[in-house]
Amino acid sequence: MLGLVYVELLAELERTASLDVVDRVVARAGVRGAYTAFGSYPDADAHALIHAVAAERGEAPEAVQRSCGRRLFARFAGHHPEWVAPHADPIALLEQLEDHVHASVRMVYADSDPPRFDGVRLDGGGFRLTYRSHRGLAALAEGLLRGAFDHYGLDVRIDVHLEAPGDGTHARFDVWPAGAAGAA
Repeated sequence: MLGLVYVELLAELERTASLDVVDRVVARAGVRGAYTAFGSYPDADAHALIHAVAAERGEAPEAVQRSCGRRLFARFAGHHPEWVAPHADPIALLEQLEDHVHASVRMVYADSDPPRFDGVRLDGGGFRLTYRSHRGLAALAEGLLRGAFDHYGLDVRIDVHLEAPGDGTHARFDVWPAGAAGAA
């Protein structure tokens, strides 16, 4: 997995706690702890860090993933404005995620294996985004999705449907504008 996830997770921990807490989390996770944004690291390290951060904070691992994902979108938007700026709204961006963003990731990082996202517009102004990945980070994907709507300043309701409960490898996110009835 790309190191940006690791870097953001540890940087947020340092911002909200301290470097001593980061060191304690890295030790608890049993990982090496030296990550760069553009490196590639074992998926197991991400899961170990997420669980160690969750234990440190007294939160569920999914809450840590969502929080990290939300901040991660802002990092992506800042580092890759060419992926975000051309789109008038997050739906337009999400509709192009596979064809443009992940295609670019695969060109730059030949050995990368980004998650698969499929999107479709729903009646009533909604949008459905389906996530699939062997990594089991559906809550991180939810956080990224929420971060995308935050970036565009839109208030939405996101109904999360775990298609593979317990492992986070397959989820469906139904996104509705604030106040829309939508299907729950």
